[in-house]
Amino acid sequence: MQLGAFSISLAVKDIRVSKQFYEDLGFSVFAGSLEKNYLIMKNGNALVGLFQGMFPTNILTFDPGWDENAKSLESFDDVRAIQAHIKKSGAKLTSEADENGKGPASIMLTDPAGNVILVDQHEYGLHLLFHFTIRRVNVDRSRVDRCALFGTEKCHQER
Repeated sequence: MQLGAFSISLAVKDIRVSKQFYEDLGFSVFAGSLEKNYLIMKNGNALVGLFQGMFPTNILTFDPGWDENAKSLESFDDVRAIQAHIKKSGAKLTSEADENGKGPASIMLTDPAGNVILVDQHEYGLHLLFHFTIRRVNVDRSRVDRCALFGTEKCHQER
């Protein structure tokens, strides 16, 4: 079972102070914004999320479908398959994904020491992405919507 990219999501009291602290440790801002009270800090493959006022405790976060650079993986274990595996093992989920759903979803559980774990899938599986793209082509035959296949950066380069 592959859980995807790992990060720690920290509930911080002052995001500016925390940002400076992690920058002093060699991290740089990778995503997010101070105005929205969250930043994702990166140092090599290490990811630390800083979240002010969004949740009460720190969270261990896994992102199926993404690597540590938030790039889509070609194949990955869907969050619903991960959920089924966890339930089969006997662990209790505190939040579940719709077992019949498709695409982005999340689940939550707490480990024996009380640490909250979030498995947060942002991606569709390749078969769903292909289906979406084919439907998009049928709507607009003049061009394939490359945003759906390659992400916004590639799309904006072509426009």
